[in-house]
Amino acid sequence: MFAAWLLYAALYLIPLPATVTDFLSPHMSHWYTLNGQENEVRLSVYYQASLIEWIKFLGIALLLPSVWLLCHSEERLHKLIIILVTGCTITALYSLLNFFSGGQFELVGNIPPWDLKWQDGIRGTFSYKNQYALYIAFGIALSAGVLADNIRGRRTRMVTVTLILTLIVLTLTLINTSSRGVIVALAGGSGLAGAMFLLRHKSLVKEWLSVKRIAAGAVMLLAAAVLFMQSSVYDRFAHQKMADNGRMHLRNTAISVISDHPVTGTGPGTYPYIQHVYKPMALGISKMSKRAHNDYLETMATTGIVGFLILAMPLGYMLWRIFRPVDCAFNGLLTGCRAAIATYLIQAAYDTNAGIYFLPLLFITVLTAAFVLCEKFAVPGSGIKAD
Repeated sequence: MFAAWLLYAALYLIPLPATVTDFLSPHMSHWYTLNGQENEVRLSVYYQASLIEWIKFLGIALLLPSVWLLCHSEERLHKLIIILVTGCTITALYSLLNFFSGGQFELVGNIPPWDLKWQDGIRGTFSYKNQYALYIAFGIALSAGVLADNIRGRRTRMVTVTLILTLIVLTLTLINTSSRGVIVALAGGSGLAGAMFLLRHKSLVKEWLSVKRIAAGAVMLLAAAVLFMQSSVYDRFAHQKMADNGRMHLRNTAISVISDHPVTGTGPGTYPYIQHVYKPMALGISKMSKRAHNDYLETMATTGIVGFLILAMPLGYMLWRIFRPVDCAFNGLLTGCRAAIATYLIQAAYDTNAGIYFLPLLFITVLTAAFVLCEKFAVPGSGIKAD
């Protein structure tokens, strides 16, 4: 199914007969006529950008079998997760160092219009703090999943303590990114994944509801509330609430592109170039308008309904296999992966995750890891036959 997606995306790179392009995308011929290129009409308004995007698509498609082959054992799978969490934690420590020092140890400068001070929004090694916040959310979900497995398996105390400290560092970093959307998405994704786990393991609810654990949970929630009220994101929630900061205009721009190019879109990777023709004056010349801040609408604007559905097939199949009722040897990690995946999918509805290539790669890596957990490490008789 991913191969079908790659073949479809390759069609945007090939000159097609005018009758074909007129049938699939009536506005495309007009675009090429305006640019004096009537003899080489393609389905993409800027095929060089589509070529670069196709190469990115190829990397994403090849990542899935690579992770599948890599994670053929418990040791390999956990090494992959540890590498992801460790990398995330290193950037978090770097971020907190700059947050408390006012950027004294900054290695990479930010890019306008996201030129906030470190105290107003931790951005790590990214330019856009919301994208960095999503990366941190992945680290939180995965480390929490490994921690749950470690506690339930009564493993090394040192590992447990390290994971708890990691979660504290990542949480402190996340709430000071001032990213409201990611915090809401992480809460929703974690709630969904946690509810799915508890519904399948109702007996664990009674086991966990001991006085000691309730007291420990209350203390942790109180500490989290105090930290949250001292963070930069609390100030944004208090003053801006859930204001969309122009996202309605951005969404309407993408919808206008879709209405003109509904079947095949304007070509993969072309949204930053085509949006100038459609955006309202209210958006001005800000770089924010280069992205729709809704990955679903932007994908439909650039690849059309056809491309959107072709991509939805392999992703939908994997999501169905991952989120169906199943037990695996590492339920904590599976729940963490589910939380990270759901967080990404929620955040993609009102931000630009695909705007930086790293985040789709991270998403596919975790998606495949969760797929491996459900297929290779499933408990026999739990809903999926184990390998």
